[in-house]
Amino acid sequence: RQEQLRTLLDLPIVGDIRGQGFMMCVVNVMNKQTKEFFPPEVNIGKRISNRAEELGLIVRPIVDLNVMSPPLTMTQDDVDCVVSSLRRAIELTVDDLEREGLM
Repeated sequence: RQEQLRTLLDLPIVGDIRGQGFMMCVVNVMNKQTKEFFPPEVNIGKRISNRAEELGLIVRPIVDLNVMSPPLTMTQDDVDCVVSSLRRAIELTVDDLEREGLM
């Protein structure tokens, strides 16, 4: 749910959470203060979706966004799993970016 997904706003590259109902989107930014996006060649949405897939979570990358359209029958446990997996995927991506000198 949106309120639980909003807990990801504490991560350094999550600039916003958007959506309605179960269709949600995480907006990834290079600078949280200015809301500046990553250069296109960083391919941040795809990087995160690749990491999420490694963890068993499928999210749709659209440039700087990661979009989720889960089934309407999700339980609270399912929501917890999605949010924790996405959090971990973003954390791993931040580690990659730092190692590559992109952050």
